[in-house]
Order: sequence, then C-alpha cells, then structure tokens
Amino acid sequence: MIESGMRVTAHCARCNHSRTLDLEALRERCGADAPAMAADLAPKMRCSNCEQRSVGFSYTLDPTKHSGMGVSNPYAMAKDGR
Repeated sequence: MIESGMRVTAHCARCNHSRTLDLEALRERCGADAPAMAADLAPKMRCSNCEQRSVGFSYTLDPTKHSGMGVSNPYAMAKDGR
C-alpha cells in the first residue's frame, strides 16, 4: 500500500475521532509483508481519544503522491492480490 500511494485512516465509531495511520511505522513494527486490510488491523487498534476498539477504516489515494489522473486502483490490487 505504501508503494501504491495509499492512505489508511482509522475512524472511531464511538467518539468520531480519526487519524491517518503511519504505514511506514506499521511496516517497521509488523513487517513488510503484514496485511493492512481492515480485518487485519482492527484487532490491533484502539482509539487514542476514548480508548475504545470500535474502529473502522477508509482507504484512499494519498493526494500528495497522485494527481488522480491515470492511476490504477491500488486498493483493489491490495484486496485481490493482483
């Protein structure tokens, strides 16, 4: 996801706090081949504001890395492994 220019944001269902995840730090902590899909990340996450584990995720292209023109869908590639 890092090389594809993706941004992963965690959202707390309880207090609506959100934070963009540092994918490079996650790679260092969990390894380069660690999955970063919601089902893989959710058990490891806790809201830094209210401490609840009701966290959802959004996956978007990082606008600082893509102009939006002619970009394939890296989320689908990560999800489907293609």
